[in-house]
Amino acid sequence: MSTEFDEKEKNKENFFDSDTYENLEDKEKHDIPNYNDESRNTDYQRAKIGDDIIQLIGSNSEYYVNKFQTMKTEIKKTSWNWPAFLCIGYWFIYRKMYAYGAILVFMTFLLTFTDSILISISELVVAICIGVYGNYIYMVNLEDKVQKTANMSQVEKGQYLAKNSDVNLMAALLTVVGMVILRFMIAI
Repeated sequence: MSTEFDEKEKNKENFFDSDTYENLEDKEKHDIPNYNDESRNTDYQRAKIGDDIIQLIGSNSEYYVNKFQTMKTEIKKTSWNWPAFLCIGYWFIYRKMYAYGAILVFMTFLLTFTDSILISISELVVAICIGVYGNYIYMVNLEDKVQKTANMSQVEKGQYLAKNSDVNLMAALLTVVGMVILRFMIAI
């Protein structure tokens, strides 16, 4: 004679028995996680920042690693970056994202020839967008650089990382000086 307690224990055993899964009408209804699913990612795995990215960041890597980990853990693309907001294109050049920097510097240069409140507002909107998405753009750029090293030999990878790591203050300063000279020449 089985008691109610014995029946509950028997159901528990059957519930967790792997053969029983086939008998369950709706596996998801019972909220049974599939720990063997390879696509499953933990917050730690998602937020892990590799040594290659840290090497590529160079200056101020602690700030960026914290920002990147937070963005990956929270699965978001936004965070605030004051230098990106204040220096718009020059920050991209400083961080060795030359194409983005060149486009933004050129756009802001062209916009200086117009005198409209609408243009000023659009420049502010662009600056805010860069301030909000700059860290994400930088993170993706660094991940792309690391991805390029996947099929390289250790020597090639080391040379590539050394060439593309840290910042380029000289390029940023030369861009600022060049833009000042260009504006001065046009004003004459």
